[in-house]
Formats: sequence, C-alpha cells, structure tokens
Amino acid sequence: MKKQLFTAMALLGSISASATTTGTQMSFADNDTTIINKARQVVIVTSDSIQKVEVIGKEDNENFHYENNIQLVDSNYVSEVKIDRNWDVCIKVGRKKSEDMEARHMIMGPHIGLGFSAPTAVEPSDELDFKPFQSTELWFTLLEYEYHPRLKQKNHAHWFSAGLGMDWRHYRTKDSKMFYKGENNNILLGDYPEGTTSRYSQINLFSITMPLLWHETFGKKLSWGVSLGAVLNFNVHSSIKTHYKFGKEDYTVSTSHAHQRPFTVDFMAKFRTPFFLDFYVKYSPFDVLKDHRGPKFKSLTFGFYL
Repeated sequence: MKKQLFTAMALLGSISASATTTGTQMSFADNDTTIINKARQVVIVTSDSIQKVEVIGKEDNENFHYENNIQLVDSNYVSEVKIDRNWDVCIKVGRKKSEDMEARHMIMGPHIGLGFSAPTAVEPSDELDFKPFQSTELWFTLLEYEYHPRLKQKNHAHWFSAGLGMDWRHYRTKDSKMFYKGENNNILLGDYPEGTTSRYSQINLFSITMPLLWHETFGKKLSWGVSLGAVLNFNVHSSIKTHYKFGKEDYTVSTSHAHQRPFTVDFMAKFRTPFFLDFYVKYSPFDVLKDHRGPKFKSLTFGFYL
C-alpha cells in the first residue's frame, strides 16, 4: 500500500510540474512519454507482475480517461523450464549473480538404474553361495531436488541433490542350496528335493529410497563427472522365492517377510559419461537380514544408470 501511495504522489507531482512548464494538455515525446496536465484522479494498482495506471479526468475534460498496464520484470530473478539430456522435466528458479546463477532445480522424470547384486561378507559356515550375474537390481529416482551454488563456471560445475525413488533387489543362490523358513520362521538354507532341475532360490527386497549426493562435472561440455553420497533405504517389503522342476512339472514356492532390516544405508559412487550411459556402484555396511534371523551377508551392487 505504501508503495502504491508513493508512486501515486510521485506521478501527481510530475503532472503538476508539467503544468507549469508547458501549455500542452497532452503530448507524446520521442521516448513515448505521456504528459497529462492537472489530472483530477490517478489510480495505480500493483500486483506481483503487472502495474495498472489509470487517469480519470483532466483540466478541461472531465470525461478524459487514460489507462496503461505495465509488465513488471525483476532482472535479478530467473525462472526457466527445460528438458535435459535424460528427458527429465527440469524446473529452475534462482537469483542472478553477474554471469552465474544460484539455482534450485526440481526434476521430475525417472532416472533408471539397472545392475547386478554381488553380496559380500558371507559367513563360510552358512554354505551360502550367490550367483552375481543372476542377482539383479532395478531402481528409479522419480523426483530430485538440486541446489547449484554456482551454475556457470569454466569447464567445471558442482551441485547437491536429494531425491526420492524405489529399488528392487534380488539375491539369488547357486543351485546347491535353497532358502526356506524353519523354526521360529527364521531363514535357513537347505537342500533341494532329490531329482529336481532348473533350480534357483532368491530373497527379494523392495525399498523406498532417498539418495543424497554431491555432484561434480568437468570437461568442455561438462559431459564427464562423478557423484558421491549416501542412499537411505526404507526396506518395506521382502519375500523368498524358490523354483525347481521335477520331471515335467514346475514348482514355485513363495514366502513373504524375509526378516529384512527396516532401514539401511548404501554408499554410492556414480560416474557420468557423454554417452547417455552412466555407471554406478553401491555398497552397504549393514547386513541385509536382521541379526539371528537368517544368513549374514551385505549388499554390493553395480551397473548402468540412465
């Protein structure tokens, strides 16, 4: 309100001053300046993006009416929507500082990771042996918030991000042993029925994930880079699936709740390339299953990231 009153007073002052210096009631200078002498009423309405100036009546014409809408632009504020190299929708807003921009991005569009699980720290007494290239991981980052302290630097950029996504991991054993639930529903290892073929047994784990990463890119087009950080895993569901064939019949046995830890952390490194295909590796120092509820092993995954 104060801003509007001050603007109105300034405008009225300029109009009164013009009345003493010129006898012209309305004129247009080379710079498109409109001069109205002795205006009876000036109304100024200012919103976030538009300022409306209205003049009602003047010295010798009570029916005179003038109106103009002025688009307000803050040259220090930038808003941008774009689609990046991964076909993500990127909404970016920030404050300009000379040639740089301090920016915050909200990215909507799935980043997809596809890789393999190679569990580590397996206790020899458990007789547990995994198939690394048949144990798989599929994960998505669906939403990501980025903070760029300085968007433009010569052949160099860095930023921080926090995301939200989902992860499916499968830990498959070799065909010598299978998972099953024994006493107190603990996860145990046992032999397959004799005479069976086409055998596999695996623990499936589904997680809601929150990656927290620091990113660094470099090169002439900033096409190379590395990302380091942690991924918070909220492990909300797990199951056991065992399959084998006996004669011509296929048998599949599924059991829910494999006693997964409800929360784990992965340490992740991601390597950016200019070829639309990045690489990642994740390792968790936590055991996948709860203590004393099943075989002890830790998660190591690696693969491709799009």
